[in-house]
Amino acid sequence: MRQTTDLQETMAQTLSLVFLTIVKNGMPWIWMHYPEFRKLNVDWQWHIVEGTAAAENCTSWCANEKPGLSTDGSSDVIDSLLFDNRVIVHRSEMWHGKIAMVNAPLQWLFEPCVLVEIDVDEMWTAEKLTRLHALFSEDPSVGSAWFYCRYFIGPNIAIRERECFGNHTSYEWQRAWRFEPGMRFESHEPPRLNAKGRVAMHAETEGKGLVFDHMAWANEKQVADKCSYYGSTHNKAGHLYATALDGWRRLQRNTHWPVKCREYMPFINDDSTVAPV
Repeated sequence: MRQTTDLQETMAQTLSLVFLTIVKNGMPWIWMHYPEFRKLNVDWQWHIVEGTAAAENCTSWCANEKPGLSTDGSSDVIDSLLFDNRVIVHRSEMWHGKIAMVNAPLQWLFEPCVLVEIDVDEMWTAEKLTRLHALFSEDPSVGSAWFYCRYFIGPNIAIRERECFGNHTSYEWQRAWRFEPGMRFESHEPPRLNAKGRVAMHAETEGKGLVFDHMAWANEKQVADKCSYYGSTHNKAGHLYATALDGWRRLQRNTHWPVKCREYMPFINDDSTVAPV
């Protein structure tokens, strides 16, 4: 029994956290992650992959964009973090799809770790990341984990329901894996990594307080960019994004709650509702 306890304690001490973020024009969110990471009492790295993703592979339905890095100041924010050798940056003006972006850092991971995908607009506190680390380090059977989020359709407006847009448990949100060197992502949307072990599902992670804030449609520039990107002619639902920016603006002016998302954002085709949080 003592040998098992010793093993678990050793794993808890040595299993590091590795964060993975892909980004192009990630303001204002890009600068919010590092202050939380630096509070952690476990070893960590942050791999930032910056640049344009070609409309290939699992994101072939998105709009084509010109090659380039960020133009909104994100590159400067990233550069300002390079004094910390735990921050590793991978850059290209054009990647072969987002799958190439998420796989780029994996060749540089030489030890087992807890790999955590944190999209630039997904907010985790240091306290929650510590609990996430404990989930894996204290239970060697856990191979990957799924999470609920608070899904924002404005700075202070979030979707209220589950099993709807923003929280479909069949494909949202797998964000953490017990990584072994040599593993590769098979897909980015949704993320699929060939990790072994038990899957910690939403109810289990929520029970540990592991629900993150997803600022998915939280500010106007972000909404405009997403409407252009997802409104591609390659996307069979692309036409539904044509009026979404105007709808989003109307939603921010609304004063009677709750309201159905689809009345403002036509690409949301279920009965989910939003209200201030």
